[in-house]
Amino acid sequence: MNRLIVVMTVLGGAIAAAPAMAQQGALQRGGTWDMTVRVNDALGSDDTVDGAKTSTDNSVGLGFGLFYNVDAHWALGATFDWNQVDYDATIDGSRGGAHMSGKTDVGILALDGTYYFNPGPVTPYLRAQIGMAFIDTDIPDGPPQGVCWYDPWWGYVCGSYVPTHSESDVSYGAAMGLRWDVTRTFFVRGEAGQQWIDVGGDVGTYDTTVFRIEAGWHLH
Repeated sequence: MNRLIVVMTVLGGAIAAAPAMAQQGALQRGGTWDMTVRVNDALGSDDTVDGAKTSTDNSVGLGFGLFYNVDAHWALGATFDWNQVDYDATIDGSRGGAHMSGKTDVGILALDGTYYFNPGPVTPYLRAQIGMAFIDTDIPDGPPQGVCWYDPWWGYVCGSYVPTHSESDVSYGAAMGLRWDVTRTFFVRGEAGQQWIDVGGDVGTYDTTVFRIEAGWHLH
């Protein structure tokens, strides 16, 4: 939480200083494309839902994005982010009692909108997104099943796997950050934000704080 407060304070100061940053000179951002590769740091949490206690660890994941700069201030695009989250869950005795732990894979494909406060090489920004979260809990969801496939070297090969519970849920998020165009073709972005996943049922909406660092290439 202290890390979030520090980041928000710095970004708030950057937004307040945006008019001064604009004096550094505008870039030809409008009508061009940006491509980014990103590292995501999602904070863990402890929750209790209908007698079940769950704990998730911090997780570091990867992602990428492609954005079209409508003009010097607005950009629209699509992003994909993936994290693997370690979890620990305990169900109390009134519901049978059980304990489990494992890894959950979460992939989020989203449409993204960004507003840059000024057209200069250093600018704070606000970002919002909406999309779908694809979740694989790694919890068995049926008996082992056999599968066969053709290998060009070994011929037909057969094996088995255990199906796991997976689902797709609506996801949305918001963030504030800072962009620095290091050169005319390369830039970096850093941000802090919140991600929500509408799981539904007893869980409702799951949320987590996400810190993100991006390396980007400006395509003229």
